[in-house]
This record gives sequence, structure tokens and C-alpha cells, in this order.
Amino acid sequence: MQTQQPETKVERTLLKNAVQIISAVLQVHHQNGEVVESACSALWVLSLHGCLTENEYEPTTELLLDALRMNLERPVLVKNACLALASLLRMSELSAFRFVITDSKGSGIILIKDAYHFHYDDPEVVENICLLINEMVQYDHIVPEMISQNMEEMLTEMKMKYTSSMEIITLADTTLLKLQKRDTACIIQLSNNLP
Repeated sequence: MQTQQPETKVERTLLKNAVQIISAVLQVHHQNGEVVESACSALWVLSLHGCLTENEYEPTTELLLDALRMNLERPVLVKNACLALASLLRMSELSAFRFVITDSKGSGIILIKDAYHFHYDDPEVVENICLLINEMVQYDHIVPEMISQNMEEMLTEMKMKYTSSMEIITLADTTLLKLQKRDTACIIQLSNNLP
């Protein structure tokens, strides 16, 4: 059995350049679903390997959200984009902030809800959406927006629909618990600030 050698400096540099190349491919070929699926998958792997710099988190998040908007009907793309986005949210609050910004394209939270409603019958897509939502709740500034968008209702619906999927149930329960705790903490903090 061959042991894997640690990455050389050259390999690491090539991987870092890959992020820029894949981002450019996403921008140019945003309407080619197969290319976008592969690009989302590649960005997920690169993010897992720590190949993105802090300056790349937010623009990469925007690219992935745009890829979802343009190709929402493609289940593999939605799965890959959700995995890449979850990885980015795990690393960066700036990426998380991108979800609550509502611009001319809409908010990331509403986009995730749209993805769920489009693919609610696909347990693999639903599981990856749950994973992404679970990463979102770690940031206090996103929780109020998630609550205002009825994410709790959507998570409860996921649990009820996929009673045989332990992954979905566990992710949904964990996320619901975090949402409830953060919501309670926000209410307490607001009541303490009242005169």
C-alpha cells in the first residue's frame, strides 16, 4: 500500500489557483448546468482542503448562490452547492452574512427555501439543505432572519416527511434546538435592554 505524501508547496499553490480558475469557469459558463455542477463540487472539495483564502469566502459564496439561482432545477447541482456553501459558512461569518443580504437577486435564505420546495421529494437534496441550515444557525445575526422566514416550520416539515432518515431527523432536530436557544437568548437580551 502506497502512503500519500504531504502536499508540496507547488501543489498547494496550484490548488489555490484552482479556486480562481473554477470561479472564472462558473462566471463564464453559469448557464451550462453540467459544468456548474462540477464547479460547485470542485469548490466544495477545495474549501474542505482549506484552499480558499479569507478574501475568497464572500465572492465564492455569491457565485454559489448565483449558481443555485440559475440552475435550481438540477438536484446534483443543488446538493453540491449546499455542501460547498455549508463548508464556507463553517469557516466564515462573511459567507453567512451573504445569506441575509437582500439585493436585487433576493436573499440566500429565501433561495434555500426555494431549493427545498423544488426538491422536497429528494432525500439527498433535503439532507444537504439541512446541513447548510445547520451551519447557518451558528451566527446570531442570521437567526432572526431565519425565524422571520419560518425556517422552523420548514425543518419540522422535513422531519415529518423523512421519518426514516436519521441524518435528516438529527440535522433538523439539532438545528431546531439551536434556533430555539438563540431565539430565547435574543428575547432575553431584548427584554434586558428595555427601560
